[in-house]
Amino acid sequence: MIERPIKRIQLRALMVDDELPTSTAEGHAARTLVQELQGRAIDVVEAPSAEDGMSVVASDSAIHALLLDWSLGSNGERVHEKARALLEFVRARNDKIPIFLMAEQGQASSIPIDVMEMVDEYVWTLEDTAAFVGGRVVAAM
Repeated sequence: MIERPIKRIQLRALMVDDELPTSTAEGHAARTLVQELQGRAIDVVEAPSAEDGMSVVASDSAIHALLLDWSLGSNGERVHEKARALLEFVRARNDKIPIFLMAEQGQASSIPIDVMEMVDEYVWTLEDTAAFVGGRVVAAM
């Protein structure tokens, strides 16, 4: 009998958050979540902008989950425009991928219904623990 080793598919998540490289509380929470996912044997691709996130989605079909900062590149009246554009881009390419929208709890009222319909779960960045979110991401993948 020939024995063949079992090769498992490497799970991969994309985190798009402009706070990742910063020393803010949100940046710390995002980096802690990246470490938690890596500890669960998930390859995490980090993108600090919506443009980078779109490039990764377009070039890598092996993304199994998306974690997206709702206030991505926030400035002025168009505060959530980039996050919405990335959500629409991802959903146009893949309607099954689990998407986690990361926001501060006070931003919940700024999430429109059409955005809520594109998202699978919400992460309250400064309230939810990395272990809790990591478990939810693994379960969704």
